Amino acid sequence: MVDPPYVKDYDVIKGEEPTHWAQRFDMSNWGILSAHIDGQRVGGSIMAWNTDGVSMLEDR
Repeated sequence: MVDPPYVKDYDVIKGEEPTHWAQRFDMSNWGILSAHIDGQRVGGSIMAWNTDGVSMLEDR
């Protein structure tokens, strides 16, 4: 556990919300991971693989 918690929330940027991703990207190669403790969601991530327009690692 990280203390204090570290929050990265790109969803607050207008147009970057997950609800808009399918309009911008082909998500057929994507996966979703969710972490839960006692039935409460405590974290998660999206894996975007081999997707045109996604260059999070700046082509490294």
